[in-house]
Amino acid sequence: MLRVPGHRLSSETEPDPAAALERLLSAALELQLEEGGLQSVLLSNQDETDEVREAKREILTTWQGVLARARETGVVRADIDAPRLQRLVCGVEHAARLGPRDDRDVLLAVLLRGIRA
Repeated sequence: MLRVPGHRLSSETEPDPAAALERLLSAALELQLEEGGLQSVLLSNQDETDEVREAKREILTTWQGVLARARETGVVRADIDAPRLQRLVCGVEHAARLGPRDDRDVLLAVLLRGIRA
């Protein structure tokens, strides 16, 4: 969880909304693949500590900001919100774990294409 703020900053400061979205989703997928229990923490409604609750709030705020910019510029579908996108990334994480490492980029590209406006 400690790496999340760095990914957050790089996504938020990227001037191109499409690139910011791709950077955010790529970093999220990488982090979830590296941290095996992160998916359950992110999707849980039960926050164990104030630190976890705050980290989840930061993540959601970042996702909402990047998505808002992407929607405003016509990059992403209007019906994609942060919780849906987080669940989609969790699905891609699961699929990536089932196949070889080379699948990650293909699966991420499919996700990105599927959410485009």
